[in-house]
Amino acid sequence: MLTTLTTYKYCLPQGSPASPITANLVLRDFDDQINNFAKNNRAFYSRFGDDILISANKPVDNTFITIKTTLRKHGLKINESKNYYFDTFQKRKSVLGLIINKKLNIPKKERKLIRAMIFNLKEKEMKDPEKLIQSIKGKLIQVKILHPNLADKMAKQIENFN
Repeated sequence: MLTTLTTYKYCLPQGSPASPITANLVLRDFDDQINNFAKNNRAFYSRFGDDILISANKPVDNTFITIKTTLRKHGLKINESKNYYFDTFQKRKSVLGLIINKKLNIPKKERKLIRAMIFNLKEKEMKDPEKLIQSIKGKLIQVKILHPNLADKMAKQIENFN
């Protein structure tokens, strides 16, 4: 019954309010196991959705192998093309679409994209602009965390279209 309520064609839709709750239920044991691994190696484990982060002051041996093996035990697999390793010498570090150097920031490219989306909304006569408006609003949630004034200004620009 839960599958029927939370999926579309047996897939969990991206952006669904049920997605993070379902992911947390499915990954509960995984989280416990990887959190213990991290603690034993003086590291920190965090996960947002399906994005897994291990943070430490020094490299932690077997991190990738441990995560991959533990996921496999839970019937899941890693998307090999999405693995990143950051060391202290890299100029720009980005996680979950945020720049995480000395301070958190939204990439300039993302802010420009949102402005372009708002411009397109204003310039194009759209029969049903709701999908674009919802996409902009979703992006503004992340912007609001780090740049509340900018997010409020952008949100006011789309108010007339609701």
